[in-house]
Amino acid sequence: MFMIRLLFVGLMFCLPCFIFSQSSYQEAITLGDQALEQRQFQQAINYYFAAEAFDPSKSEVVKMKVNYAFQKIQALNQQLQQKEQELQLALVEADSARTDAQVNLDKANKLIDAFYFYKDRFALAYGREDFFYRGAFYFINKDGDYVEKLGNWSKAEQFDSDGWAKVIQEKESFLLDTFGNTYKAAFSLKELTKTTEALDLRDIELDFFPYEIFQHTQLKVLLLSDCEIIPKEIEKLVGLTHLSIDKSKSDNLPVEIGQLSNLTHLTLRSLPIKDLHFNIGNLSNLQHLDLSGTNLKSVPQAIGKLSNLIFLNLEDTDLKKLPAEIGQLSNLQRLNLLGADSLDMASFITAFKNYPKKIQIAGSGFFAFNKDGFAEPRVLRFRSNGFLRIKLEDDIDPVLSEDGLLIEFDFPYEMEFFPEEILQLVNLTYLDLTSLGELTNISKNIGKLSRLTHLFVESETLDSLPVEVGQLSNLTHLFLYCPNLEFLPLEIGKLNNLKTLIIYGKIHKIPSAIGNLTSLTSLIIAGGGELEKLPANIGKLTNLKSLAIINSNLKSFPAEIGKLTNLKRLTIFDDRIETLPAEIGYLNNLSYLYLSAYMKKLPKVIGQLSNLSHLHIYGVSLDPFPPEIGQLSHLIEFRTFNRLGISPEISKLKNLRVLEMSLPVNGYKKILSRFRELLPNTDIQFVH
Repeated sequence: MFMIRLLFVGLMFCLPCFIFSQSSYQEAITLGDQALEQRQFQQAINYYFAAEAFDPSKSEVVKMKVNYAFQKIQALNQQLQQKEQELQLALVEADSARTDAQVNLDKANKLIDAFYFYKDRFALAYGREDFFYRGAFYFINKDGDYVEKLGNWSKAEQFDSDGWAKVIQEKESFLLDTFGNTYKAAFSLKELTKTTEALDLRDIELDFFPYEIFQHTQLKVLLLSDCEIIPKEIEKLVGLTHLSIDKSKSDNLPVEIGQLSNLTHLTLRSLPIKDLHFNIGNLSNLQHLDLSGTNLKSVPQAIGKLSNLIFLNLEDTDLKKLPAEIGQLSNLQRLNLLGADSLDMASFITAFKNYPKKIQIAGSGFFAFNKDGFAEPRVLRFRSNGFLRIKLEDDIDPVLSEDGLLIEFDFPYEMEFFPEEILQLVNLTYLDLTSLGELTNISKNIGKLSRLTHLFVESETLDSLPVEVGQLSNLTHLFLYCPNLEFLPLEIGKLNNLKTLIIYGKIHKIPSAIGNLTSLTSLIIAGGGELEKLPANIGKLTNLKSLAIINSNLKSFPAEIGKLTNLKRLTIFDDRIETLPAEIGYLNNLSYLYLSAYMKKLPKVIGQLSNLSHLHIYGVSLDPFPPEIGQLSHLIEFRTFNRLGISPEISKLKNLRVLEMSLPVNGYKKILSRFRELLPNTDIQFVH
């Protein structure tokens, strides 16, 4: 079934074009080195990755080069920051210095996005031997800062999907967890010694369980995969805190596992087990329990005794019911029920209707959850004739916290009626109904969810909202992806705390009551081209920072849009827009303008947007070059799919760092040379 979607996505680099344009590992390495010398960091990284594709055996060499490139970026940013401080003393040059610093920081951020970050948190970096007092490898966060608790090492690998990193210091191997704990490690039976604390055999297929393991009662971490029967002698490993058994062929687990009272992490993933026969309630120190991918049909009542449990993973199981005792897990922060399609809704509600903490229910369709974390926050991707990324002012993804429980759960797609049982969860704050593609109604009793702050609805059939939506006085984020939705109730104006409103549908009219939503910071209206005008009251949304109008039927904007003086981002993606009001020029804080409309010429008012830094224009004739663009002295990035006329006016854009335009049919080299002459400090790019 075809549908347009808003999705969360992260930035990614596309490598195939680099791979196909090189013919060997050495050529790709050479090109990468040359790009690095020219400070073309993104190209350098892509060439190095292409080299690894040619010869995977050279992955360590590639890793060294990639991390060296990142070190160069860090050093460059330090130089730029120092330069900025110096130039602040000279007011004439300060503005240019800030612009240069921002551009390079943006490049650094893009480079950071090229790295693998475990759960969006940590990535491996490489420095000189004297960068820290010992070791050359270390870990950074998304800000590029050194994570001290994870140490620095003579050799290291990235964190794997289970949260372990292999590290080496002074020729000794360790397993490192994300809390900074280290365990002296062995990765084969031959490496086991009396001082080994962690045994990782996940890369070895075991035909039988190696009994010599039981001689090493000092083990704290045991990681196994593809092993046969787990013997009862496992009870001898009383010091274990982490036990992971993945893809075992045994459908029975020894009851003796229940005697490993020091366990804090237990993973029994993709096992053919149907029940937990061992006394799981004895594992009083357990914090992390992963039973995903098993044939589990029930969970014992004793699970309610696991008072320290923080994470419980029941994804892709055959679970029929949840025991009521699961609602006693007061420290639980995350429960994964995705793919548990046979789960009885009544047992789910019974377990949590009196749960003392706030509850968030989020599914997989909208948020693209996976075991490694969440999608990029604050960014939506709108699919219509290409991809358009829209940045929101507020995060709309769920938040893990000690005072709340995040339940990952997909309601059945074919469910037509609102699940009334959910109204019993009086502490529900976050409700994601985007998996209910055939939903025909929203309950008139939805007002009972008085603590609800986030509501997300996606339905192909829903055509109206009940007026009781206006009773959700604590609602801060409302997402409606309903292609057949025609009207919004007037009562939507009562949502005084609403910060983000996203509507996709056949909306004919936006009620003037929308002007009452004075807390609104992000507003997106998209759909089937039925909306002919915006109400003048939109000018009352003085806190609005991001406004997007996509595929409507608008031909113009009301003059009151000029009152949105806090607006930073304006996205207009509509073929029918013929002009912009002069009042657009009052948007002094606007820094980002995305304009896709078939206008005969660019409105002159664009030249008044003195703080505009990013300008994207599509469908508007830019040949000859509009002099209004030459007035945008703070412009950093200018992108268009159109042909751009050459004019000396463009040389006024002293701060422009990126210029992207349509590839000319003829005279490519001559045109490129002319633009480089006019914009010597700008990265000029052509697109097909």
